[in-house]
Amino acid sequence: MKTALVQAKVDAEIKASAEEFFKNVGLDITTAIRMFLANVATYRELPFKVKEQTYKPEFVEKILRADKQYKDGNYIEFKDLKEMSDYFFKGAK
Repeated sequence: MKTALVQAKVDAEIKASAEEFFKNVGLDITTAIRMFLANVATYRELPFKVKEQTYKPEFVEKILRADKQYKDGNYIEFKDLKEMSDYFFKGAK
C-alpha cells in the first residue's frame, strides 16, 4: 500500500480534547483520522450531518433594506427585542 502524508492545523484545545476521547476508546489521533478517511472513501459520505445555512429571499431583503435605511439615516425603531426579532425572523428563515 502506497501512503500519503496528510497534515492539518487545528485549534490546540480541540486537538487535546479529541486526543483525550480517542485515548479513552483505545485509539490515537492518527488511527482516528485514518478511520474517518476510510469511512468517507468507502461510503462516499461524511459520517455526520452537514447542512448549509440558507435564508429565504424575503429575510435577506428585509436585512438589506434595513441596512440601507440605517446608512441613509432612516432608523427602524422597535419597542423591545421581541418586536425586532418578530420583524426580522418571523416566517423569514
